[in-house]
Amino acid sequence: MKQGIEEGTLYTELPGEASRLILHMGTNLQEEMSEVLLDDEAEVEAKKFTSKYKAYENAIERVVVAPEGSIGLMEEADLERFLTCFDRGNSVEDL
Repeated sequence: MKQGIEEGTLYTELPGEASRLILHMGTNLQEEMSEVLLDDEAEVEAKKFTSKYKAYENAIERVVVAPEGSIGLMEEADLERFLTCFDRGNSVEDL
């Protein structure tokens, strides 16, 4: 955060609070994903989680006034590949 602010690529008047907000959003997203991934009966919908992940990236951009599309935490294909492992029957070797 500090580096981005110093370079002028990010902006926030309250970097500590912005960081906490970003961490809280990420924690909530991970908790939601964990509940589904750890439930053997739940259906894992890759498109749904990909959409939520993109919303998280977009929210981070808004919090720190970063250019649209500049925050990319994980490639969409990598996230979908990871989620496919939870397709109740597939393993990494099957992909």
